[in-house]
Amino acid sequence: MSKHQSKSQPTWVDVKAKLVSFDRAGLLGLVQDLYTAHKDTRTFLHTRLGLGEDLLKPYRQTIDRWIWPDVLRNQDTSVAKAKQAISQYRKAIDEPRAWQSCWFSIASGQSDSAATSATTTRAISTP
Repeated sequence: MSKHQSKSQPTWVDVKAKLVSFDRAGLLGLVQDLYTAHKDTRTFLHTRLGLGEDLLKPYRQTIDRWIWPDVLRNQDTSVAKAKQAISQYRKAIDEPRAWQSCWFSIASGQSDSAATSATTTRAISTP
């Protein structure tokens, strides 16, 4: 017979307690598994680590999809889903003010990969 689990869902505290027991190889393996498991996780890691030429591209594509839908494909508009992409980008860069200059390039439809890369590099190298 299996153990009876509590009805509450695990929290970050529970996850963190388990992660403490991992060694470096175990953590790298876990990150690799997360990386391969979902496209959004790959995008997050690429953005957080400053990997790639245009870090805004996946977020811009999501925003474009939901703000300017393809009417021939009967797509809906969703400001909430566009805002979610902005929120995901803000979390990925982990620098509260940096996203504002990048948001301008998203809104204007311009690629700002050089500014984004510099911002991300600065965020990574800051202790």
